[in-house]
Amino acid sequence: MKILAFVGIGLLGLGLVQAQTPSSNRLTQNLKIEQKLGERVPLDARLIDEEGRDVQLKELFSERPLVLLPIFYACKGSCEEETVNFLKLAVKMKETVRLGREFDVLMLGIHPKETADLARAKKAAVMKIYEQPEAAGSWHCVVGSEEEVRKITDAIGFDYEYFPEENAVNHPAGIMVLTPDGRVSQYFYGTNYPTILMKRAIELASEGKLGEEAIPYLFGCISYNPVTGQSHLVIMNVLRLMGFATLIVLCTSVVVMSIRYKTKKPEERSEA
Repeated sequence: MKILAFVGIGLLGLGLVQAQTPSSNRLTQNLKIEQKLGERVPLDARLIDEEGRDVQLKELFSERPLVLLPIFYACKGSCEEETVNFLKLAVKMKETVRLGREFDVLMLGIHPKETADLARAKKAAVMKIYEQPEAAGSWHCVVGSEEEVRKITDAIGFDYEYFPEENAVNHPAGIMVLTPDGRVSQYFYGTNYPTILMKRAIELASEGKLGEEAIPYLFGCISYNPVTGQSHLVIMNVLRLMGFATLIVLCTSVVVMSIRYKTKKPEERSEA
């Protein structure tokens, strides 16, 4: 009964949020990350870097593995959490696995209307926290046309939706580690990445090897509108809601059991 109550609360929360979502009927159509280990990204894809220069994807690769973050810069949902958490991880690994020495980073803007100005601002904020100016050339922030960006996202299995009429993007959350020659070596779902696993993924990719498949789960932003700043459904908030519901159920159970015990007669307590 208690489990059913928890599930009911969780589903109720999800239903209430979905009711406000104009694109909720398209929730599960294109919100996933299909793991394509060993797939090579299109190195001839044309992008615009944070300085406004036209570049090909191959120009952003070096002899080091590349950690790829498909995001959009104005996103205040999972993109921001993904960026913050990966940056914290990069800072934590600095002594042994350093940006520009063991790996590079590419933040790929998936919103076709975003400009190099946003990419430049994001990079400036990131490098201010990383505090290694000499590594700035190894952290790339790019934007591009929908056609060119989708060449890359299709290759890595990152399925997202862009709705021009709503100026909205539905997207999952996750990052990829690529080998120096542009093959997908490892996937990380969600917005939190264990240090030991990331170090191992970078090591394998540097050797041109492929990691194991990650356990997939749904996590991301749905129908986020960068103009209004509203996110109709952010999956992580639903998960937090369900976690909060679990806490309420557990606390209620403890209180109820405590009251029942106190109201029992002494002889009944001894029997219990």
